[in-house]
Amino acid sequence: MKTSPPPCPTCVEPTIVYQRGTNRSGSQRYHCTACNHYFTPQPKPQGYAPATRQTAVRMYLENVGLRSVGRLLGVSHVSVGNWINRHADALPDNVDALDPRTGEVTLDLPTAQVAAPPANELDEPTTAPAAAVSPRRIVIEADELYTYVGKKKSKSTSF
Repeated sequence: MKTSPPPCPTCVEPTIVYQRGTNRSGSQRYHCTACNHYFTPQPKPQGYAPATRQTAVRMYLENVGLRSVGRLLGVSHVSVGNWINRHADALPDNVDALDPRTGEVTLDLPTAQVAAPPANELDEPTTAPAAAVSPRRIVIEADELYTYVGKKKSKSTSF
């Protein structure tokens, strides 16, 4: 039994709507001859599930390479890179700047979470009210990276 086509979403004419192939995902396309409008009433969802995207980001944070994550999950490594970039863009902007001379990163601490210094070394640090404590900064120093590329002292013997 043949089903009747859905009405056109623009002109709401059900009698002059005809099937016109499928789209890339395999959903049925329809064409309304009255208003010359093509439409897909029930498109199939595209893209990857949010669980796959979260798994890819977690794997990347555990030092698995982009291409390895793509191979293990069966997705493109470009998609994995895009998901990681979107995830990084969604993070809060609490990093002020990276000092290019020293390689130190400066972070702002929220004033409500700053602990007041103890009165002496035996006391426990107490959290002071937000108005009483000014914001402090923590400086994180990055390790240096040294490479031996281009530092060879003798000339190469290969041709």
